[in-house]
Amino acid sequence: MQVIILGIIELIIRFSTKNNPGVFILFKKFLLICLLLVVFVSCSDKQLSKLKNGDDVRLKGRLTMLGNAPFHYMGLIVDPSYQVSLVFRTEADKEAAQKLLGKNIKLEGELSIKDIQTADGKKSLKLYKVIVTSFE
Repeated sequence: MQVIILGIIELIIRFSTKNNPGVFILFKKFLLICLLLVVFVSCSDKQLSKLKNGDDVRLKGRLTMLGNAPFHYMGLIVDPSYQVSLVFRTEADKEAAQKLLGKNIKLEGELSIKDIQTADGKKSLKLYKVIVTSFE
């Protein structure tokens, strides 16, 4: 589709710039830069806020312990504004992940989203959990 549009634009420009070929080359470079920008922007990762409960996800981030003792849990800091708690299927996976604490990892799993409210009922928050199927 994009190739057809670029071809049509190229034909229009060629007929309108017969006397000045430099304008055609400049316009062609401009279109190429615009096309590259569109491709790079459209290929960016989805934000957590746009995902749904039960979606399969692939995340990158820093593996860390979140919370205070004795209520701490393993989590992934995806972005400074997003922390995801992790649930491992086996104890062996959890032990292998503990060796990677503080390092950047990639993981795959199923996303679980729960809406929670503060004790006074004034704020509503989303709790993101990932049931980890694999990590590296």
